[in-house]
Amino acid sequence: MSPGIRRSIVWVTGAAIAVAVLATKLHLSFDLSAFFPKQTSLTHDVLIEQVRTGPASRLLVIGVGGESHEQAIDVARDIRLELSADPIFTSISNGEFDENNASSPAPIRDHYLIMRDLDFSQDGLASAIDARLRDLAFGGGAALVDLISRDPFLVTLDVLQTLAPAELSGEPWVSPDGVAVLLAETDAAAIDIAAQATAIDAVHAAFRATASDNQTLDVTGVGAFSVELQETIRAEARLRSILASAALLLILIVIFRNIRLPLLSAIPLASGFLAGLTLVTLLFDTVHGITLAFGFTLLGIAVDYPLHLFSHARSDTGQNAIRRIWPTMRLGVLSTMVAYL
Repeated sequence: MSPGIRRSIVWVTGAAIAVAVLATKLHLSFDLSAFFPKQTSLTHDVLIEQVRTGPASRLLVIGVGGESHEQAIDVARDIRLELSADPIFTSISNGEFDENNASSPAPIRDHYLIMRDLDFSQDGLASAIDARLRDLAFGGGAALVDLISRDPFLVTLDVLQTLAPAELSGEPWVSPDGVAVLLAETDAAAIDIAAQATAIDAVHAAFRATASDNQTLDVTGVGAFSVELQETIRAEARLRSILASAALLLILIVIFRNIRLPLLSAIPLASGFLAGLTLVTLLFDTVHGITLAFGFTLLGIAVDYPLHLFSHARSDTGQNAIRRIWPTMRLGVLSTMVAYL
């Protein structure tokens, strides 16, 4: 077997291994919190964790516009009903609520007694029960009786009122410009971009099923930003790669007047891409999309080496050309590696 064939077998085997590694281990990330400063305190740790996976990061703010407030509100109600049946959402709110079916969140319901300083003495309990008896004298029904039996101090209501992000009047939320607003909380965190994309697709599908042609839909939030960032990076990387490759191919064909040489120059580019991405995939859990896009720009340096070889081989054989220019190319490779490292 000739040395050339052996080298080809080694190259094909290495490329196949790299492709297998990327197919099984590569995980692209578009999480913007990766660019936050390094955490130096517990406060920073908590803040970043809340941005990445906290309740606020799971919220999608949905705006429905129409020719009139009433039309927008009706469509928002229909969207709420559609999305409420989707397990990808944990809650859908438009400002309206049913007092008869309202319930306290589990953390408050289970731990309300430690959320306030209370007087558990005999006199304190007697005073609280007397106050609740006076409340019951004015009505309230079985729901209030059940609440008082568990929480005679009504700490649950106090905590809920303190934590309420806005005054809940029971009326639909409408912005000053007539847009009906919904808050949709997803089950998945904002960093789970695939799940966020599925949630946003569900919102658009519900809107298409209920809205007319003259209505508009806006979706925003941390998850929406992440999905948009991913789509933007992919679209721009794809477009720039296609344009750069086409321009380079055109220039090489004009210069060398041989389409075979530009195609051969793609071999070291593909090899460098596979080797670099495989190494990063093995060293780190994820590869950020911005890192991948920046990596493409470095491939422009790799194309210099086959072009040097082809230029010198125009007046000599490839073997003689590579032996003659190899010392200079080796110095160029080493200096480039040092610069980028």
